[in-house]
Amino acid sequence: MIEELISKGQQLDAVHFTYEVGLVDRFPPVPLLKAFLKDAKKGSFIYFGRSQYAGRAVQLAARKEQSALRAVMKCIESTNSRQSFPQRTSRNALSS
Repeated sequence: MIEELISKGQQLDAVHFTYEVGLVDRFPPVPLLKAFLKDAKKGSFIYFGRSQYAGRAVQLAARKEQSALRAVMKCIESTNSRQSFPQRTSRNALSS
């Protein structure tokens, strides 16, 4: 089921589920969260092609990326997975 969630782009749900069933060693959260943020960033560029107003497109893209970051932070807090991250800030661990 976790692999299915990942293949559907539902990495946050996959992270929550891995903690619930105790499969964190098999499905570590950091790569899943990185993939989620990468997908969100790709998705935010869709706005650039759809909008005839560049300023509005930038604003929508930034809002989408901010929402993704908030979702990742909430996921980390709710699963108490801070110990899974390297000894850097969570933001830096995800951006590398």
